[in-house]
Amino acid sequence: MQHTQQIISDRKKFFYAWFKAMNTRVDLAFFVESNRDDLLQIASEIETEISKYEKMTNRFNPESELSYVNENNFGKAVKVSPELCNILADCLQFNSDSLGYFDITVNSFNACGDKKNVFIIHTENNTVEFTKTNVRLDLSGFIKGYTLKKIMDIVEYKCIDNALINIGNSSIFAKGNHPHGEGWKIRVPANGLECTLLNQCLTTSGNSVATKWPIINPLNGTIEKTKKPVSVITKDPAVGELLSKVAFLAPENELNIIFAKFDGRIIN
Repeated sequence: MQHTQQIISDRKKFFYAWFKAMNTRVDLAFFVESNRDDLLQIASEIETEISKYEKMTNRFNPESELSYVNENNFGKAVKVSPELCNILADCLQFNSDSLGYFDITVNSFNACGDKKNVFIIHTENNTVEFTKTNVRLDLSGFIKGYTLKKIMDIVEYKCIDNALINIGNSSIFAKGNHPHGEGWKIRVPANGLECTLLNQCLTTSGNSVATKWPIINPLNGTIEKTKKPVSVITKDPAVGELLSKVAFLAPENELNIIFAKFDGRIIN
């Protein structure tokens, strides 16, 4: 981790730290009282928190908890941690609420088949069960927003009133104010325009030439190549993560139905 800080006045300072995680760069900015000496420790706690979820949910890491589920699940109920169980249960509900456009089974080998009840969550005993072969769960379209929400919980607990957390320029949460104005001015990746975030999250999804894992439409198994990236603003980073994917894929008539269930809006 690298960090720097700048004294803004006798009472305030600006702390900035950055590090690599989740195959991208994470930037932290805190605007706080000048006498605080715990900011580097807080930044380290945030780095540890991100690492925790990366180790839990990275399907490409054979030692992750999600990989264990993917490799050992068909025909039996596999015990998982309570938190992973709750994450998967939330994703099942989000699949229903999004009319199927958010689907963590989209990268399964049989992704285009009948996916109804392909995995079952038993929250009473924290187990997951696959009902079909070749199912692979992929949380890459959700976990960044979920992790960002957990980071903001840390920021809140540590009594940091003004903060900006940026994960890869695609998931950005702003709390409180920038040193030079109300909220935080952010350039929207989807259109290059500026918006001001105040206790809100900006999330962007879309495919590009450099996209390593393109967004697949779970309803037909095709890669959406024609649309431009889409950015959404929400209060909840986890919701923002899934809504940006849905907004990139779903037609306008269905988007109106989906967004009516959530507190979020598309930035055009």
